Amino acid sequence: MTMVLLLLALQAGGRADYSGQWVVNAAESDFGLIPPPQCRGLKVAHREPEVILEETRPDGSECGLRLRYTTDGAPITYTANNARQQARLAWNGNALVIQRRGEDGVEMRIEATLSPDGRKLTRTFHVESPQGATDWTYVYDRVP
Repeated sequence: MTMVLLLLALQAGGRADYSGQWVVNAAESDFGLIPPPQCRGLKVAHREPEVILEETRPDGSECGLRLRYTTDGAPITYTANNARQQARLAWNGNALVIQRRGEDGVEMRIEATLSPDGRKLTRTFHVESPQGATDWTYVYDRVP
């Protein structure tokens, strides 16, 4: 049992902590074909293996979805844009990746990475839908 706990601690120890309050940096983001988000903030509570993502206003107040994931890839189900969604989050190297599939036929991959100094969070989005594929990138600044 002790060996298992040690291995788990070593695995988690090398991973970045995404916790914090983040605000979209519009100048560094590429919104692609979509308008800038209404919820321009993101609150992350990351305590391995749990990650809670909450869309917020820049001041941190509630604005949109609040979702709880675990980094083991366990699926969660929720409703967004009037469609039932199934999503899972898992590590891919140093990136946290969400794979989402909706009953509306839309599939989304969101990859989140931190800058080496921990001050920027970049989320790249790739969407496949019946209307075609599109990509966009949100760059967030950490709120001190």
